[in-house]
Amino acid sequence: MLSIEGWFFAIANTTKVFFDIIAGFYYFHKAKVYQVKLLYYAGFALITATLSFLPGTIEFIYILYTGSNLSFDATIIIFKWFWAPIGLSALNYVAITLNLPNRKRYFFVTYLILCLIFEIILFYDPFSIVLIDIPSTPGENLTNIRFNLYSLAFFIVLYLELSLLIFGFGIMIKGMKLKGKIRKKYFLLSLSFILCVFFAYIITTSKPGILSGFYMFGFFSLVLLLYYGVKPIREKREKKKKKKLPSDEELRLVSYVLKKTNSDKVIKEQILKDKELEDKKYIFMSYATKDVDTFKVHDIAKKLIEYPELENVLYWEEHMEDNIFEYMDKSLEKCDTMILFCSENAKNSVPVKKEWTAAEAIGMPIIPVFYDVNHIPTLLKSRLGLEFDFYNMDKNIREIRNLIHRKVGKLAG
Repeated sequence: MLSIEGWFFAIANTTKVFFDIIAGFYYFHKAKVYQVKLLYYAGFALITATLSFLPGTIEFIYILYTGSNLSFDATIIIFKWFWAPIGLSALNYVAITLNLPNRKRYFFVTYLILCLIFEIILFYDPFSIVLIDIPSTPGENLTNIRFNLYSLAFFIVLYLELSLLIFGFGIMIKGMKLKGKIRKKYFLLSLSFILCVFFAYIITTSKPGILSGFYMFGFFSLVLLLYYGVKPIREKREKKKKKKLPSDEELRLVSYVLKKTNSDKVIKEQILKDKELEDKKYIFMSYATKDVDTFKVHDIAKKLIEYPELENVLYWEEHMEDNIFEYMDKSLEKCDTMILFCSENAKNSVPVKKEWTAAEAIGMPIIPVFYDVNHIPTLLKSRLGLEFDFYNMDKNIREIRNLIHRKVGKLAG
């Protein structure tokens, strides 16, 4: 018969398993809706980490039916601990993507090697990495299966937890340099990673009871913190349903009744508009050096060049040969549009100010890219720009390209 402590911990464990699995699949759904890869990774981490708690739920059901504890053989122990390093590695990957996006592959390989070593140890001798304490009274509580603190497998998991903790604080420090909603999101993410390490360490090294049950319920807050930290800022805007495009038959009917252009003419006009951009275009990128990593300037430049209508994207780190002001003078002459990355650093940068004021003087279209509207120069606040989405680079690049089409198309017209 389960004791009060046993009931509390078993219910907390079972609730966590079902809640986290449902939340993980919800993450997958939202990742598809918002097209945010980080939500996929977060959902995968949530589900895999939760599978380590599934044997506890199975034992809870077993006790209710038989009144005694489940016999933990090698198969159950392997299943229980198989998922732990995988879930932690997936969470680390999310944290690395926000901290060191250009080095995430190196860390991924490192974590993959550590996971393989852990699994080899686990399959070779599963009982060497755990300590098993069976309740003195059968069925009084769940079996306490905790890490052997002197095993190599424990140190691998400890390394993954410390890595997540360090990256969690790194995200917090990085968020302090930001403002507005994005700062809040970085804080939520850092808090979720830090608390995750704290709760995971306590639960995997302590015995089942009231206190560890409370820590188990604490994981629910992590699910919410992680989700609200990763989901796109402008959720309401993205949730709007796209209008269904009318069919050719509907267009012909409207054309006949309202004497509007039919679908063939609409298509021809669209082709003519696209031809406005047939000539290769040059893009000038203006930004503060300190914001290179924040806005992923190099990645954006490389992706934009892949579009056939864009001949080149100029930015001083890549194309400047000598003096920055000479580079500015030569580059602005041959460029069609300027992308201005707005931030506190950019506001205080003399070269950036000279670049956008020179572009404004010669009538060059300027596209402000910002995460805080207060960073946009006063003279440019009326310009059509882009609120930078730190979690969806594909969306940023796609919308910048669309804005270039609109700006240059107007000039061509």
